[in-house]
Amino acid sequence: MCYKWKTWKLRACFINFNSSRFTGFWRGLLYLLCKGRIKEVAEFRLCVVHDCLGTHLHCNGIRPDPYCMLCSLHETMNRNHLGRCTALSSGTECERYWEARTKMMEN
Repeated sequence: MCYKWKTWKLRACFINFNSSRFTGFWRGLLYLLCKGRIKEVAEFRLCVVHDCLGTHLHCNGIRPDPYCMLCSLHETMNRNHLGRCTALSSGTECERYWEARTKMMEN
């Protein structure tokens, strides 16, 4: 891949897909370019424990306790809990991570 293409691909990942400028084919193309990055970001954050889940937020003093605020299992919310959390729909670990983050921001 040439340098210019890599640079454009990185910039495309920060574009709002719902913008009225991008319709049909272009919106689909931008989504495909960024789909891999979404997965890579989730995997990296989970590996280095900078994941914005309950345990990390509790260690930084943002949350009062490390427990999952989405379900009633009263377990520490971390990478291992993502697979067992009853409030999340089934899917890959990456999908469950982004779903958990979205639901935590809504509460």
